[in-house]
Amino acid sequence: MSAAWWEIVDRLSDLGEEPAPGATPGEVAAATDGAMAPLARVYGESIYGPSAHRPLDSGRVAVATRSLEATEEKLARRYPWVRRAASWYRLRSLIPRRRRAARRG
Repeated sequence: MSAAWWEIVDRLSDLGEEPAPGATPGEVAAATDGAMAPLARVYGESIYGPSAHRPLDSGRVAVATRSLEATEEKLARRYPWVRRAASWYRLRSLIPRRRRAARRG
């Protein structure tokens, strides 16, 4: 589930909308789009919840996958194709997160 979450966060970064470093998954989803809320919830539960050390069941994975797809569709509609194309070359997401955080601090 982490890969799906970080894919969206990286895409937002490449689009110039990097989430605040201290934002919770729910806060990131609320600031981005409601379609992202199920993914944020499943990601948060997998990282911070009581089931953090158990594999996710297929139902929760399916919910998160649908949320990822819906969020990607919303982002594609929100940003004009020129901005999306420019984001492919920005690739801020390739800079390790630790280095990005150190630059801000």
